Amino acid sequence: MAPAMALLARLRAMRTEASAPLLIETLYDETRILAALVGTRRGEARIANLEKIVNIARQSAELGVLTLRGFARLLEERIASAREEPDLPANRPGDPNTVRILTVHRAKGLEAPIVCLYDTADNFVSAVDAIPLWAEGRIAVGFREGCQPPGWAGLRKRDEAKAWAEARRLLYVACTRARDLLVIPKPPPDAQMGAFWKDLVERVPLAGDADVRVLEAEALVRPAEEPTDLRALALAEGGDAAGSGWGEERRERIAAGSLRPMRTASVSDLVARTEGRGPRVAAGPKAEEARAFGRLVHRLLELAALLPASGDRALAAMAVALGPGFGLGAEASERAATHVARALALPVMQRARRAARVWRELPFWLPETDELVEGVVDLVFEEDGQLVVVDYKTDQITAAQAVDQAAHHAAQLRLYGRGLTLALGIPVRERLVLFTALGEAVAV
Repeated sequence: MAPAMALLARLRAMRTEASAPLLIETLYDETRILAALVGTRRGEARIANLEKIVNIARQSAELGVLTLRGFARLLEERIASAREEPDLPANRPGDPNTVRILTVHRAKGLEAPIVCLYDTADNFVSAVDAIPLWAEGRIAVGFREGCQPPGWAGLRKRDEAKAWAEARRLLYVACTRARDLLVIPKPPPDAQMGAFWKDLVERVPLAGDADVRVLEAEALVRPAEEPTDLRALALAEGGDAAGSGWGEERRERIAAGSLRPMRTASVSDLVARTEGRGPRVAAGPKAEEARAFGRLVHRLLELAALLPASGDRALAAMAVALGPGFGLGAEASERAATHVARALALPVMQRARRAARVWRELPFWLPETDELVEGVVDLVFEEDGQLVVVDYKTDQITAAQAVDQAAHHAAQLRLYGRGLTLALGIPVRERLVLFTALGEAVAV
């Protein structure tokens, strides 16, 4: 897992400087995924799908998508609204001058006058490394020999039996798409025939009858081919104009797809540069633990949904369940639950519960000259036609330090307020820094 995690960390570090197409292509190159798919079952289709994602990323800037997170949301929207892609106009069903090549899955529900089956070497074999155990609510994962759960052989045999049952259903689909004529190629005896088509080919009679006509490939009349004078092509002057034009267009598209109209910057980085105030938490193991603790508190405040009915016991159970995902033990998780319970009891949270509109952990983007400022607003709610912006802080401070520490975060909240007003057209009436350790909200 170490190389994979290192690659993800490196790509994450690149995300504010590199474009989405460059990040995706770097991922493909580093993992060699395109090369790995060559020669696998449906490998060409999988490679085409991966290349399609890169093409969408290159076009995303024209759609106003300027960040990696925005591109991920664009893909989510496309997946959610996915529909069958239409055929090209020259490839419509019923066109007498067109041959359509479809997978068996894509052929479901369709019919054609003539259907020709091919790829008789297909074995319908796919590597099984994850088997869902629906009745138990678990997944059995076996990457390779020596890294498999107990009883893996039996589980795999059962899963393969289901796969073969699905293969027979697909075989039925393939054979029933033809309206007038079904063409079944029968390989010669010395050829290696795939298991997927074996049951079908073995049932084809050796001699024709009223329903079947058997033809020898050698007896078929081949259409005459027009001779090509390769010498004329070799002696042609000026080179390949079409190829040169394609190469130039490709270079232009790559250059356009690599362009980032704006450089991404986090809200905290921008505030540190413009206000001259750097982060107050130093680097090191303690700092990383403090950041993990803060992330858990923010996650709990988001999931608690501002509802007091959950109770401290349910909140503590939720914190202990989520804590390991943030690298925190039971003691730190329970302490995070105490912070959250203290915050939920504050009057500002009670006001938020009564608000007409509430946003928690709201993604935030704001154009600033040549930068796109990115952040997350912890809590925003509308009250009497105006906005109240709340920022959670888990700083371990005393009550006497609260005002000074809130002033340290004031620039960040002013930036949030300005962006929200531009986006919603609603003024900000109040900006609060909520210190979960103290159970106190300070206006800035």
